[in-house]
Amino acid sequence: MYAIRKPFTGFIFHEQLGGINIKNWLVLSQLAGYLMSKFFGISFIGNLNKEKRVTYLHLCLITASLPLFFLNITPHYIWPLLFFINGFPLGLVWGIVFSYAEGRNFTELIGSILACTFIFSSGFVKFLAINIQTHLHLNIQLTLGLIALGANITAFLLSYFLKTMPPPDAEDELRNTKRKSLSKEERKAAFLANASIVVPAIIMYSIFTILRDIRDNFTAEILQGDHIYSANSIASIETILSLFLILSIPFLTVIKNHYKAILTIFMVCFIGSVLNITCTLLYHSQLCSGVTFFLFSGLGLYCGYILINISLMDRIIGFTKTQANAGFLMYTADAAGYIASFCIMLFLIFGKFSHINWHEIFTKLLLLAGFLTACISAYSMIRIYKINKSIE
Repeated sequence: MYAIRKPFTGFIFHEQLGGINIKNWLVLSQLAGYLMSKFFGISFIGNLNKEKRVTYLHLCLITASLPLFFLNITPHYIWPLLFFINGFPLGLVWGIVFSYAEGRNFTELIGSILACTFIFSSGFVKFLAINIQTHLHLNIQLTLGLIALGANITAFLLSYFLKTMPPPDAEDELRNTKRKSLSKEERKAAFLANASIVVPAIIMYSIFTILRDIRDNFTAEILQGDHIYSANSIASIETILSLFLILSIPFLTVIKNHYKAILTIFMVCFIGSVLNITCTLLYHSQLCSGVTFFLFSGLGLYCGYILINISLMDRIIGFTKTQANAGFLMYTADAAGYIASFCIMLFLIFGKFSHINWHEIFTKLLLLAGFLTACISAYSMIRIYKINKSIE
């Protein structure tokens, strides 16, 4: 999915459309499609037909790839429309794939490895795209189509393993609550039953999504601001970051008690927020390099982002024993997060027609967001403590 979605973000575009760099239009258009799919996914993933998951997965990947093959034969002012079409089906892929992992005793282990592809895959496909374009002397449009073709072939080969994955067993269902498809009324009831925990988490997740989108979509521009932009720098930073996360986040699996796990997740979000504030202040004081800042800000950001995405909603279902599934809660959080990100992108891109300094924007937002998410994390820890006391 990332090979179809993210390679273009590794390039610096020079075309203009309406006085705005075409890359800003492409990011915004893809984000709009991705956002709409999250709303569609609340019902689609919440009521997913598990027998047809692999078919849905291939349809999403193929549909998202087709617009990329038209880039080379269409004028650049058509590209935003093509990227909108590209973004919609890709927004459903994560929910389909995660449905294989949720409700298990090792959901965090599976999910954390899967979620770390957020970072590793994003960095790797940018590295791959830049090198393919450079060594094969292709234009950006042909490069994106070639990578998408390879991604679909790979997906067809790997889908066999998804088909053979067994469902959660009786022990999984006993500890984590059996997961079921939900009607509209059941989804509403499940959300309201968990709103006091879910709503603060969604707000915090929305803030993380804004930062994550800016960092991921404008990696090239942010690193160029520190004069460290290259395929190797992108790959090395994101690989180190993903390896650290993949070696640390799975340890949450050993926490069997759902209350303690939820408390730990909010604590990690708090520590990550403090890390973001600290590394930003050190960077502005010239006490750490641009590489160190980009690496540690990514660590502080992704710790909370990944844990809320792969674990928190699943743990909440287990903690409250709600007859539901985590998929629709995840897509509710994603929908809110991408609304926030889309609105911020609109403001930044259309609020100024002159040159946009994504490096400066990222560092300023990181400081503000760190303070906000630290406060929300602290409130959430107090809230979950009180809920657990009332249950006891």
